[in-house]
Formats: sequence, structure tokens, C-alpha cells
Amino acid sequence: GLAELFVEVKKSQNWDSFNDPEPGADPSNHKFISEDNRPVGKKRVNRTVGEIASYAAELCARQHRTHCYSISVYGPTARIIRWDRSGAIVSESFDYHAHPKWLCQLVWRYSQASDSQRGFDMTVEKASSAEESMFAQVITDHIKKQVNSDENGLADLLDDHYEKNRVYKIAVHPQHPPDR
Repeated sequence: GLAELFVEVKKSQNWDSFNDPEPGADPSNHKFISEDNRPVGKKRVNRTVGEIASYAAELCARQHRTHCYSISVYGPTARIIRWDRSGAIVSESFDYHAHPKWLCQLVWRYSQASDSQRGFDMTVEKASSAEESMFAQVITDHIKKQVNSDENGLADLLDDHYEKNRVYKIAVHPQHPPDR
């Protein structure tokens, strides 16, 4: 969940759960996810797609992201995947032995990309010390209104709702100014 990008590696090309369209075919009618109807094939497809989707979901759940990237390697082939909250964009597979430059360029370009291009949500930033203190005080005041507790009990309750150095702020820009 704390990675910037993840790589899924399977030793065999049989684990690739995606189908590339034939050259020149209309991709709008193409079924990109494999429809292997054999019980073992369907289980393999579901497992592989589920695995990489769960990794992307974990990464986006633990970080403030608009999207993230992954590389899936199946034997001698690879795919690049861009994940966001509405789904994924999956590249056609390529043989990285025949075209090692493609994979090298991808990794180099990712390393040169800005945080925004890498998928980090730029509207979220770490709170300053003053903002974090203000947040802790607001939480403390709210807890005091809800329960009667001594200082030790209050500290325990505060620990349930606040973790030091883990406070972030999100810029909110209303489309219309509020009525005054």
C-alpha cells in the first residue's frame, strides 16, 4: 500500500488474463478480458485480475492518489496498466526480450514524471504543525462534549481518532462563492 508503482510477475504467459485484438481489428468490439470457460481457466483469469486489482485498490486506499500505474509480467511479455477509481487502461502485451527498450523507457519516464503525473493528488498536503495542533484541539473538544472522562481516558479516546504526524489537509475550492 505504500509503493509508488507495483510489478506483478507470473512465470508463464498462460497467466495473462487479457487478449490483444488482432492487428487491424476494430478494438471497440473486442473482449479484452479473457473468456476462458474451462473451470481452471476461469479461476485463473479471476484470480489474476482480482490480484492486480486488489493491489491497485490497496495502493489508492492508503495514499492520496488520483491514479496509479503497474506493470504485469507474464513469462516473456509485459503490459502496462493505469488504474483509477473508475477502472483500468491496459496496454497490449509486448515481448520485453525483443523490445527491452520499451520497458526501460517506461521506468525511466516514470522516474522523470512529476508527482501529479505519477498520480499523486496535489490537492492534499501534509498539515503544518499549527494546523495539526488545531485539529487535535478540535477533536479533543468534540470528545469532551460527548463523554465524561478523566485526562487519561481522554488521551486514550484521542488516540482512537488522531495519530500524530498523520494529519493532511485537502484544498476545497467551491465552484460558487458561499452566500453571505
